[in-house]
Amino acid sequence: MKNPKNSEEFRLQTRHKKAIEMLVYQGLTQKEIAEEVRVNETTVSDWINNNPTFQKLYDRELEKAAAARHRMYKSKAQKAVLKLEKLMSCGNSAVELAAAREILDRAGDKPEETISTRVTVESNPYAELTTDELRKLARLADDRKT
Repeated sequence: MKNPKNSEEFRLQTRHKKAIEMLVYQGLTQKEIAEEVRVNETTVSDWINNNPTFQKLYDRELEKAAAARHRMYKSKAQKAVLKLEKLMSCGNSAVELAAAREILDRAGDKPEETISTRVTVESNPYAELTTDELRKLARLADDRKT
C-alpha cells in the first residue's frame, strides 16, 4: 500500500499550501516563494495564473484572511468610537469638528449641502489691481518717502 505522504500529489499540495500562506500572510514575491518551496519562479507563476486547484485554494485562503481582518476590525470599532467621542471634547475646535464629522459620516448622516467653514478676515483693496497698477502704486509710495 502506498503512503499518501510520499506521493507526488501530497508534496505538490504541501508546496501549494506553503506558497499560498506566503502570498496571503507574508506578502512574499514569487521569486522568494520559489526559493522557499524549492521550485522555479515560473512554476510559482504558473500555479498562480494557470492552476485551478491552486487558485481555488488561494481564493479560499484570501476569504479566510479577509474574514479574520473583518472580525478584528469589528472588535476594535467600539474602541475607535469611544476615542472619537473623547476627541469631540478635547478643546481643539478643528479636532472636535473632524471627530464629529467622522462620527456623522460613519452613521450615514451626511448633509445634502456643503457648509463652508472658510472665513475671510480682511478684504484686500488691491486684489483687483493688475501687476502694472501695483508697481505704479509702489513707485508712488517710494516717491513719497523721499
